Amino acid sequence: EWLQRRALLTPDRPALTFGEDTWSFAALQAEIVRMADRLAAAGVAQGDRVGYLGFNHSGFLMAMFATARLG
Repeated sequence: EWLQRRALLTPDRPALTFGEDTWSFAALQAEIVRMADRLAAAGVAQGDRVGYLGFNHSGFLMAMFATARLG
């Protein structure tokens, strides 16, 4: 909920920079919602455990917020 509120308050403010890519709060929130929707469509539901296997990447943060969004 924190990120969602921040995206409403300061949508254009930079939220995340990784390498040469920077996401605003609104863009980051939109990507998290898309990822949560894709996870839900794949069958991930509240209470499920989700693992992340990957390198240190902005995708980890997005996956963390997307799974939290699903509960």
